[in-house]
Amino acid sequence: MGDLRTEKSEEAIRAAFFELVRERGFERVTVGELCRRARVGRSTFYDHHEDKYELLSCLVGEVLTRAQAMMEERFAAASDVAAVVGGAYAWFESERDELSCLLTIHVPEADLAAQFRALLEEGFEERLVGGGGTGNGTPTVPVELLAKLYASSALTMLEWVLVHGSEDGAAATFVDEAWARLMPLLG
Repeated sequence: MGDLRTEKSEEAIRAAFFELVRERGFERVTVGELCRRARVGRSTFYDHHEDKYELLSCLVGEVLTRAQAMMEERFAAASDVAAVVGGAYAWFESERDELSCLLTIHVPEADLAAQFRALLEEGFEERLVGGGGTGNGTPTVPVELLAKLYASSALTMLEWVLVHGSEDGAAATFVDEAWARLMPLLG
């Protein structure tokens, strides 16, 4: 019975966190407000989390873990960039509420946008250098620059999809066409 209560309390704390951040912004949310909205005592909150920053860090870490698993799965399952991107956008849409909220928070302890950018850059470089994306030659543009451009574009597309959706596939088609034009630069 204790485990079920613990799970219910954590769910309530998380739901309250997202509601309050959407209403007031992260900086204006207090632990007291979280407790009132979640209908838990302060001691219960502190049994789960040190403070709101640690709660944020947990949420961001969980999203990054799911994102990394999704990216690895998508790249392993499809060689067509449009298929990979389309699948990724479907995942983003399924996580829309959480992602759109967390992407608005920029604190050193847990900045989803910055950490997601680093994950995308690293994944792009691994795929490129590891033989997943280059031709037989040396890239004519530094790999680090390409990785940064890719990550910036991917984050912009992610934000666009979170706001507008991707049912028509236009975002995935655009990325596929851009990738086809980028490939000659890779050597």
